[in-house]
Amino acid sequence: MKQITEIKKIGRGDRYKLFLDEEFIGVYEAEILARYCLKTGQSFDETFFEKLAVENGDYACFNRGLIALEKSMKTKKMLRDYLREKGYPKQCIDRACDKLAEYGYINDESFCENFIISYRNQKASGFFENYNVRLVPFAIQDADGTYKFKNSEIVVKYMFAVEQVRAGASL
Repeated sequence: MKQITEIKKIGRGDRYKLFLDEEFIGVYEAEILARYCLKTGQSFDETFFEKLAVENGDYACFNRGLIALEKSMKTKKMLRDYLREKGYPKQCIDRACDKLAEYGYINDESFCENFIISYRNQKASGFFENYNVRLVPFAIQDADGTYKFKNSEIVVKYMFAVEQVRAGASL
């Protein structure tokens, strides 16, 4: 059994440092601490704190993903890479991405369509004047075959998939 010896607030946010037996064990979200009504002086077994750490990781990872998606649309891979850079465990990333996709916040197909529409409307770039999907690889590749955009491979892949689905559906 381990005893909670201190819960210390971090800055102005809703995160707290948790200390067990005078030893720092991690940073926890206020909602997780409130859900279990954790207070200084309470004692729990180690499995409880392991479960608490996983639940806190899922909650924090999901919220970080939401914040990233508020700023700009992302594909599932882009979001996974972002969360991995922030140091979240793979299991938390998987669960957060699945939940975000279930809510409809991550949709690779709509990302690609919006990407093409946004660049088609830029006069200076000269891209996508004709919304013909077959022109996409040529419009986003340089003369030497290298891609101009970081995620253009994703756009090509999904736009060809969309074209094939639409062609199959119209037959």
